[in-house]
Amino acid sequence: MPIESETSFLKQLSIQSLFEELADEFNQLIDKRERLVKASRDITYQSKKVIYLLHRTSDEDLLAICSKAQLQLENVRQLICRLLLRELSPEDYFKFHPIFTIALQEYTEARLFLSYLSESRAITLDEINAEISQQYESLSENLQEDAFDLFINLISVQDYILGMIDVSGELMRYCINCSSRNEWSKAFHVESFLRQLSAEIKYLASYMSRWNDSLDNKLEAMWTNLQKVENACYQLYIRHMEFHWKEDE
Repeated sequence: MPIESETSFLKQLSIQSLFEELADEFNQLIDKRERLVKASRDITYQSKKVIYLLHRTSDEDLLAICSKAQLQLENVRQLICRLLLRELSPEDYFKFHPIFTIALQEYTEARLFLSYLSESRAITLDEINAEISQQYESLSENLQEDAFDLFINLISVQDYILGMIDVSGELMRYCINCSSRNEWSKAFHVESFLRQLSAEIKYLASYMSRWNDSLDNKLEAMWTNLQKVENACYQLYIRHMEFHWKEDE
């Protein structure tokens, strides 16, 4: 074989092998994306189930429901560890974050709702990430695997704030349920808590508006939720005053 033909053949072979390598890498990327999409759906679904459970606190014992919700959230954290953390490298986190951010926001919303009902406060971002880290270490020990140090806090500031905005809708529903049962103190506590939460989020949102397209719509929904809570509390107060006015007569 002439030297020029042999050189041309080697170049063609190297180009072909390069494209085959790129094709394999691209296929692996697609497979990982599909796994993350499915994981995101599973985590979102299970987190929603926790929220639905917590809304039953009006009819059943609060402590029992919160304990059951805590166990379900532990199962959600296991899903996060098994289906998300094991798939993500530092590069993958930022590359695929738009795929699973909804799931993290939904989990954050459920965790915040539980912390309000059980502790009358909003759990912090550091506490949420610490729970996930502990769950990952525990899972690795049970599977007898070496746990690597988490390269980043899984729940980002963006995920936390957007989840906090979303929980305003659950607090609004909880407040209206309390108002319909004339539970004065619970309804007004939600109103006070949500008012303070809205003021703080409004301050933080000024730093987020440049890098999140859905923020404006979520903020508008939060203001609407706050107005509904205020109206419910106002009507509850009017009913309360009318009742005492009739008693005085």
